[in-house]
Amino acid sequence: MEMSEYKEIFKVESEEHLQQLNESLLGLEQNPNDMEYINNMFRSAHTLKGMAATMGFNTIAELTHEMENVMDMIRKSQITLTEKIIEIQFECLDTLEVLVENIDNPGTVDVSTLQSKLHNVIVSPSTASPVTTKPAPAVIKENAPATDATKEVIPTKNVDVVQAATHNGVIKQEIEFTQEELAEIQHLNENGQELFFIKVFLDESCVLKAARSSMVLMGLDKIGKVVKTKPAEKELEEEKFDFSFVVVAATSEGVTSVQQKIENISEVSKVEVNSLFSKEETAGLAVGVTVNEKTTDSANKNSVQQKKNESVKTGQSIRVNIERLDNLMNLVGELIINKIRLNQLATGIKSKDLEEALGTLDRLTNEIQTEVMESRMVPIDQIFSRFPRMLRDLAKSEGKQINLVIEGKEIELDRTVLDEIGDPLVHLLRNAVDHGLESPEERAKAGKSSEGLVRLAASRQRNTVLIEVQDDGKGMDPVKLREVAVRKSLMSKEEAAKLSDEEALNLIFLPGFSTNTVITDVSGRGVGMDVAKTKIESLGGNVSVKSVIGEGSIVTLQLPLTIAIIQSLMIKTAGETYAIPLNNVVRDVGIKSKDIKTIEGQEVILLRGEVLPLLRLEKLLDSHVEETTKENLIVVVVEKLGNHFGFVVDELLGQQEVIIKSLDSKMLRSVKGFAGATILGDGTVCLIIDIGTLV
Repeated sequence: MEMSEYKEIFKVESEEHLQQLNESLLGLEQNPNDMEYINNMFRSAHTLKGMAATMGFNTIAELTHEMENVMDMIRKSQITLTEKIIEIQFECLDTLEVLVENIDNPGTVDVSTLQSKLHNVIVSPSTASPVTTKPAPAVIKENAPATDATKEVIPTKNVDVVQAATHNGVIKQEIEFTQEELAEIQHLNENGQELFFIKVFLDESCVLKAARSSMVLMGLDKIGKVVKTKPAEKELEEEKFDFSFVVVAATSEGVTSVQQKIENISEVSKVEVNSLFSKEETAGLAVGVTVNEKTTDSANKNSVQQKKNESVKTGQSIRVNIERLDNLMNLVGELIINKIRLNQLATGIKSKDLEEALGTLDRLTNEIQTEVMESRMVPIDQIFSRFPRMLRDLAKSEGKQINLVIEGKEIELDRTVLDEIGDPLVHLLRNAVDHGLESPEERAKAGKSSEGLVRLAASRQRNTVLIEVQDDGKGMDPVKLREVAVRKSLMSKEEAAKLSDEEALNLIFLPGFSTNTVITDVSGRGVGMDVAKTKIESLGGNVSVKSVIGEGSIVTLQLPLTIAIIQSLMIKTAGETYAIPLNNVVRDVGIKSKDIKTIEGQEVILLRGEVLPLLRLEKLLDSHVEETTKENLIVVVVEKLGNHFGFVVDELLGQQEVIIKSLDSKMLRSVKGFAGATILGDGTVCLIIDIGTLV
């Protein structure tokens, strides 16, 4: 493997550890007495330091080592956790992110000042006020697993777990325990934990052995407690081992679950997991210090052999470059196009065998498509997890208190879509804090809690995902929005007066629109909301906004699960076939031409009590056709930002699944009105209409 490839792996994994450090530090700020956050930080920092040292990135290793020293002193109660220390640690994480991003030019980042701050904390413990359990500006509430206080404890009998392990005879290697470790094992057993003897084998090509071993220990700490390692943790950190090591850990999870969690770690080639004792073990033997391999009765032998058989498994996951998944999706697209072509050719051939073969091909193709699409899906938490830290910093800079509630982080989206929605969500969340939430003093006057609510929620709705950004702030006043639009010359006073309140709310998406009179580093330029809307619509999604004065606002993003394959309504106009994404289609209706009215030069029709503007699709697309008067017309009703329009088309061809091919050429990229193109079963190219830019 080339060094550049190792650097890419290092960057990806470093970003993951920095994200974990940010999350743990945020948790520690809210719960300063919970040392589990410190332990988690220590694990992540230690792994990052080991990886950096192995790769020769000394600046990252040294700075992380200084962070570790501070955390270790807090853990040992040698210094008190203060707000100053929290801020310095956050500053360290920001600096480490810059260093990782500029991995080839570490000299561009000066860390000497930061190292001095860390050193001063250690040599001169701060006399500042310790962090209390009072809520900090940004509070995160999620649908999380039960805490230790709410978990049901599985009752077990008080047993001598070490001798029970000897009795079961599953240890392949001698491990000695101190009296303190034995006491800890006994306590864990009494609280429903099961002790496991785990042997981990790394790939012989692994160059980050210390990092991999640390990731194993950190993963086990998340689901239980690491009791002992062989070699010792310090030797693992210094890579004083070949390509295997042993861990004795206690957890309430089963053998299979423990094994899968470790196998999911990159460059782990094999894992052997054996239970040293069962939670139902009742043997009360004297305490021993050494566990050796022994044999026992046939029942125990069978149990041990069964667990050994369970342990022989292959890895559960691997890292795959997104480009490879894109290529795979393109090949699946070509396969589907040819499948459609075969089905069309088969319509003229009456053969039962051919029909059966095509039916099997159709089923297999659909299964392959589903599997490939599933492989591209990732939890939306990968994006959501970035925002608690961002809002925490924003709350401090604005002097506001924020209660951030995150929901639906397990919802999955196509990786391509997920990569594109990060920036729009940043703009929406910053807007909610800056424009939406009032200061604590203003909220108190309005009879509200001093802590403002910002809710970020994802939910699945058929073939789309809805993301809501909600705040309980002052809301938006349509009257003021109209005034701002006129004052900034975005429209005339007469045009603004004609807008309904719902339409006035959508003014916030106009380029250059901002209610702030002062430009700050957060807002005021009138760019953010326009960028968010443009990006979401380019993905084939929609943006809508609702607001109530004094109660707050909700901005809703409607996104497709994937932008590679979509369901479309196939239509024909002016002799050409086009595809309209189904998520934009409301309905299709037949109308009489005599029912069409004209209001200020715009054709409209009254449909189900709604005045529906009509658009001649051939005119929008500038198609040259002979004008003819038809008595019966077909109208496809589409939606954009909550508003309905009717496309007058010549023919409906039905629904079809289409593969989107992007318009990448310089000439076509700037063409408005099209989201891409697809190839039909007969080989012809069909353009996919983009409602967002066409209307």
